[in-house]
Amino acid sequence: GWSRRSALTSLDVATGKMIAVPHAGIFSPDGRWGAVFADGQLSLLQIGSETPRVLLKNCVADPHMAFSPDSHWLLYTADDHSVHLKNIAADKNIVDSPPAAPEADEVGFAPDGRTAYAFSVDGSVHFWETSTGNDRGRIAGADYYIEFFRFSPDGKSLLAACSDCSTRIFDLETLKLVRLIESDDDH
Repeated sequence: GWSRRSALTSLDVATGKMIAVPHAGIFSPDGRWGAVFADGQLSLLQIGSETPRVLLKNCVADPHMAFSPDSHWLLYTADDHSVHLKNIAADKNIVDSPPAAPEADEVGFAPDGRTAYAFSVDGSVHFWETSTGNDRGRIAGADYYIEFFRFSPDGKSLLAACSDCSTRIFDLETLKLVRLIESDDDH
């Protein structure tokens, strides 16, 4: 059935109690961790352990979440649009960004795991250094927004398809534009 918060629940036949069924979840790349959103709560689970670490409570919206390629970090969002970067082994948040607009639509890591990002609904991309949580800045255009982007396999460049029909290549270390490829037609 559905609760008032639209969380999927199920009846435990043995106990007669309603239990939350996860409706968003991911595994870490090494398979040792899981991040699960159920019944308004985001939890971090060590596979094989029975006790989850509760990260967020009373959530209305599904959080966006991603594990780093080495499985040492979890990046996630909260209802207030804040972004959090957690060092899993130390059980410590490295980044607790202040609530911000615009809302992050996607979070993740560059292929080498050294850079975490939040892709916002306004077409900007915000970056943090994974190991320190230092704010690396953001890529946002004054007269365009980023439709989608991909990292180079080595994690050194970012290719962005933009709303002005251009393709832009950025150096991920400096976040500077290194190449602009303009479309010869507007479609």
